[in-house]
Parts: sequence; structure tokens; C-alpha cells
Amino acid sequence: MLKDLHTLSPYLDFLHACSADPDYRDPMLLTEQQLHRNLLDAPENPNTRVLGTFENDTVTGVFALLVLEDEKYLELLAGLSRSAAAYDELLAHLKSAYPGYQADFVYNPRNRLLQAALEALDAKFDPEQQKLVLRRTVPYVPDARIVPYRPEYRAQYLALHTMDRYFNPVTDNDLTDELAEALLRVVLRNGPTAVQDPHDETAMSEIMWAGSLSHNGLTGLGGKKDFAPHQLGHALSEKFDVYHGESLTAIWSSWARYVLDTDVSRFARFARNVWGVEAADDKEAALAGIAAQEAFFRSIGMPVHIPALSCGRQDEADLADLASRCSYGRTRTIGTFRVLGYDDILAIYQLANNEE
Repeated sequence: MLKDLHTLSPYLDFLHACSADPDYRDPMLLTEQQLHRNLLDAPENPNTRVLGTFENDTVTGVFALLVLEDEKYLELLAGLSRSAAAYDELLAHLKSAYPGYQADFVYNPRNRLLQAALEALDAKFDPEQQKLVLRRTVPYVPDARIVPYRPEYRAQYLALHTMDRYFNPVTDNDLTDELAEALLRVVLRNGPTAVQDPHDETAMSEIMWAGSLSHNGLTGLGGKKDFAPHQLGHALSEKFDVYHGESLTAIWSSWARYVLDTDVSRFARFARNVWGVEAADDKEAALAGIAAQEAFFRSIGMPVHIPALSCGRQDEADLADLASRCSYGRTRTIGTFRVLGYDDILAIYQLANNEE
């Protein structure tokens, strides 16, 4: 029997017994801090679901899962069981309850029961990761593929995290929308200064404060997160190893123009309240707002189309592959402002590939 668990206090003996077994301990529960963050405190996290498996009222497994419904993504944060039936029941439930979701499991390589259960589902296994413990200091070796979190990334990333919440199908959410608009105005006003001088404490403090509010969910409270540009950008980063921030700005304006007619008034409100566009006609205002946002990205040195990325312009086969990756082989849709399937995703990549 599978149950949602809202407290783990009754099962501490079971958790400690599994954690003491080298074959079934979880690599994400090796410290007291990890135990609390990934498992004991998990029931209090709104994005986490904690499940227990039971046989004759005796607990046989406890599993904490991160569930991101907007992104159709699952991640096993921690799992403890020494029962093959428990793993089978868990995986059967996840397959039924979350169709089309991507699921990632990090687990003890000695846990042959979970390994066998995943193999039975034809799961894809990445090379085993080893946890490294620093025993002594080592010389620093620069890596050209690692770059500092530059101010231009920070400014556009905060803007996009709020815009991916702002553009959603809920239209009677005025206070949240106005909070989002105010945050965007602050980021757009202070972003160029922070890019020019990362040591400007006033500009950077505004950006950092905006970052806290943008990432804590406040600017999307009561809405339905869209995050389609994020999903489109993730596929670009996966295929071409482009920086996450650049993948987002390279796709946003093409996405915006493609979905504009879904709710022109929403984009018009964005243009007027964030960019100060004065056009009376909604369509004219909306297009001006998209152009202004695109110009802002350009002004801080960010790409606004695929050819400006390190991967360059793509042929149709690569665009089709991107659309397949983004839609998980045509098995899922993305977005809430406008729900996008494979054909829509491909069309947006084609727009982004041809715009200059």
C-alpha cells in the first residue's frame, strides 16, 4: 500500500536502520543536514511529495520526490527501502500518476533492488557519479568552460524568471501582476548600470533584492507558471552546451511573437506598465513592448536569436531534433499561457533561427 506521508516521526527507526545498511543507504542522506533537508523536512516543502510503502501496516519504504508540475519533472531527493516490492510499487505509481514526466534518480550503486526495478522500465543510466571528499588543497587549474556569473546574465535571468511567471492564463491577479511589473522595471532600470560597473553597490543591491523576490515565487503567486521559454532554452543548452542565460534570451522574443495572439492585451499591459509604451492600439503596443525587451537584451550584450549563439544557425534537421528533445520525443506539451506541442515548438525554433 502506498500513502502520502505528512510527518516522518513514526518511521525514524526504519530510516535509521536503512541508513545503517551500506547496500541501501542513500547517498543524499549522509549528513545530518542532508537528512533534514532532503527527507525529514521534505513534507513541509510544497514542491516535494513524500510517499511511504506499507505491508500489513508495517513501513517498507520512504521516498521524497521533487515534483515540478510546470516542467513535468520528477527527482528522487531521497529513498530508503530494502524491499523489491516497495520499489516496484513506487515506480508503478509514478508512471501512472505522472505520464510524460522526466524522472531523475540518484541512488546508491549497491542498491541492486532499485537498479533492477529501473532496468525493468528500460531506464537510461548515466555513468556512476562519485562523491569527492577534499583531503588536501590542490593547485587551481583554470577551466575555459567555467565563466563567472556575469552581471548581464544576472539582469536578464531575473527578468526572465519573472516574465515566465507573468505571462500566464490567469488574468484577474492584479496585485501579483503589479508586483511583477514593478520588479521588472527595477531590473531594467538598474541592469545596465550593474553590467557597466559590477561594483556599483546601489545597482547591485537592487538586482540582488529583485533576485530574491523573483526566485521565491512571489511574482507568480496565484498564477500558473508558463516557463515555456525555459523549456525551449533547456533543449538548446542540452544539445549545444550554450549558457543557460543566453539560451533564454535567444528564444524569448521569437516565443513572444509566436504566442502573442493568444492574449494580445497581456502583452500590451506588459508594454505599457513595464516599458511605458503609449500606443493606444493593443497589438501595436504589444509588438512595441516585445521589441523594447529584445532591445534591452541586445543592449547588455545578450543574444536574441539562435545564429548569435556559439552554435550558430541550424539546419532543419537540427531544429527538428531540438523540438523532439524539448517535447520529450513528442510525448509532452510545454507552457500554460499557450500550450505548445511539437509543431509549435518547432515553429518557434524556426523563427529564432531566422530572425536577425
